Amino acid sequence: MLWAEYGGRKCGTFGDIACFSFFTNKNLSVGEGGMYVTRSEDLNRRGRYLRSHGMTTLTLDRHAGRAITYDVVQPGLNYRMDEMRAALGIVQLEKLPEANAKRKALTKRYVELLSGVSGLSIPFRNTDDVIPAYHIFPILLDPGIDRVAVINSLKAEGIQSSIHYPAFQEFSAYHSSGLAETPVASEVSRRELTLPLYPSRSCSSRFDARP
Repeated sequence: MLWAEYGGRKCGTFGDIACFSFFTNKNLSVGEGGMYVTRSEDLNRRGRYLRSHGMTTLTLDRHAGRAITYDVVQPGLNYRMDEMRAALGIVQLEKLPEANAKRKALTKRYVELLSGVSGLSIPFRNTDDVIPAYHIFPILLDPGIDRVAVINSLKAEGIQSSIHYPAFQEFSAYHSSGLAETPVASEVSRRELTLPLYPSRSCSSRFDARP
């Protein structure tokens, strides 16, 4: 997630390659799409081929006179972001530090209000050397609590909630894939519940329940 840090380094600045989503519910959103970053010239070249049908040059390059024709050097897809979304992303990037600061304040308020509530716990409260992006606010319901009943109860009060994320083994597409058992992750995925978190949400003492 953009602006998150680990060990004093921004996410996306270590490792061979990093990916960021710009979907509607992300901290920086343009509606759909995303980006990858890498220091590797080879990975960058392969990524550019994958995003545009495996073509060596784009239509824009030919229109601008930078190329006359093109070659297709590998199978590829159409992952190109259009100019309107790119322009929107630049504006959203300027707003991101302030928006993340508001998310941080809302997270702090959530913790204050929920710390004394029985039947749940708040994960990731004592992580050292990390600066979160405060993308979502997850809680863990205690074992035995009916998550669907909690979701329906919140919905009745006009509060949207979500689940991040079901375990892969539970998806129909992976039932026959022979995935290894992940008992801890599976247990967490059955108890996790995500509460509303977005920059324009009220952070008043009343903390309006409606999303």
